[in-house]
Amino acid sequence: MKSYILPVIVLSLLLYFLSSTALWAHPPPKFRHLTTAEGLPSNSINALFEDKAGFVWIGTDAGLARYDGKNIQIFQHQPDNKNSIADNTIHKITQDGKGHIWVMSAT
Repeated sequence: MKSYILPVIVLSLLLYFLSSTALWAHPPPKFRHLTTAEGLPSNSINALFEDKAGFVWIGTDAGLARYDGKNIQIFQHQPDNKNSIADNTIHKITQDGKGHIWVMSAT
């Protein structure tokens, strides 16, 4: 009767070392802090959402921001524009099946 324990142990150790070195080959993720200095309407963030296109939507107490990885676009309530957001205090952000972004505000 042959013993298969040694080859199994050697194979397990080989797979372990190969998988751990593969993890080292990837660079660590880069984080970027976004504040009002970078263009956010407020540093108080109430909601955060990434849509299907990869945009990050940020709901604050002073409006809605869309971040594309480089630039921030601000959406705020404009009393004379019926198509603007209803209120600047954003509580929730989501996306429907058709790709429309829905925002829940204070009003």
